[in-house]
Amino acid sequence: MLRRWSRVNGSGYGETLRASFAQNVGVKQIVGFGHAPIFEDADVFPGIVVVRNPVSERDERVDVHPQMCLFPPECLGRVELTTFVRDHSQKQPKERA
Repeated sequence: MLRRWSRVNGSGYGETLRASFAQNVGVKQIVGFGHAPIFEDADVFPGIVVVRNPVSERDERVDVHPQMCLFPPECLGRVELTTFVRDHSQKQPKERA
């Protein structure tokens, strides 16, 4: 579940992944699909996380706000994903794990 590993909730779930992202990459964009029927035989909450490697030490200090988009599951197959994400993404405050 995208929101489960991406939030600090005291359970420790996703803690290692969040720490790795905070130390090694810059998160550019997150696209969440909610409770979407992506796979026929699995009950999942899929998401796409786009990251980038810092190109220099200076780049690591740049405060880039990642983009977040929630793609409605009912739009799967009916709406062009790239266009929807471009038009509906919002900047989020950058948080470190």
